[in-house]
Amino acid sequence: MDNKVDIIIEARLGSKRLPNKHLLEINGNKIIEILIERLKKVKTANKIIIATTKKLEDEQFKAIANKHKINIYRGSENNVFNRVLSAGLKFNSNIICRVTGDCPLIDPSLIDDLVKKFNKNEKINYANNIYGLPNGMASEVFYLKTLIKAKKFKLNAHDKEHVTLFLRRNPKKFNIFLDKAKRKNYFPELNITLDEHQDFKLIKKIYLILLKKNKNFKCHEIVSLVKKNINLLKINEKIDRKDYFLEELYGIKN
Repeated sequence: MDNKVDIIIEARLGSKRLPNKHLLEINGNKIIEILIERLKKVKTANKIIIATTKKLEDEQFKAIANKHKINIYRGSENNVFNRVLSAGLKFNSNIICRVTGDCPLIDPSLIDDLVKKFNKNEKINYANNIYGLPNGMASEVFYLKTLIKAKKFKLNAHDKEHVTLFLRRNPKKFNIFLDKAKRKNYFPELNITLDEHQDFKLIKKIYLILLKKNKNFKCHEIVSLVKKNINLLKINEKIDRKDYFLEELYGIKN
């Protein structure tokens, strides 16, 4: 059985807080393209799939997918659970790595580490590495068959929106592995997920500084940079992220 993962990127242009955020550019590269190029460095990846909506505005992702020679699936806007499940079914996925399009600085090596830990124990149904990492650096790994099993239960609106929430809320039904960040990567106070314009300002600063040294910079380099330049945290510290409350979304407290 293939133990490599199909990476599914959730992305849509209709964000209420920052419309068209995936198309914002740094050095002539769109945010979504920066993410795609970083994900291509994941050694345990089999395919990369953009899972977007059927809305007319999201037609633009087709050209991006073609340019970067990756796959695309278009499905429900609000039922993201079904969108990801259907993408996995269409491309015959076995193991899925879920990444949101809001995380352009994600570290490919962290995904590889999580996939390897997931594959070490066949009893694990779901794994994430959210604990202790900067917000915007985490990923999730699970079997397609795990989503198929979850679909048989009654999913509420939150379950359909957040895809793996039902799994995490039901540890008696699913075997869950929660990885913890290494000390060098530990910085939960840092938010580098793209929700609002101030996030873009911070992401752009970090990207341009580290790009000069190493285009494949890792999480610990971001952490080190911000800790040495702590004023960077002030750029987006006032953003309200109640929608991303970790205890609800991941079943843990950071």
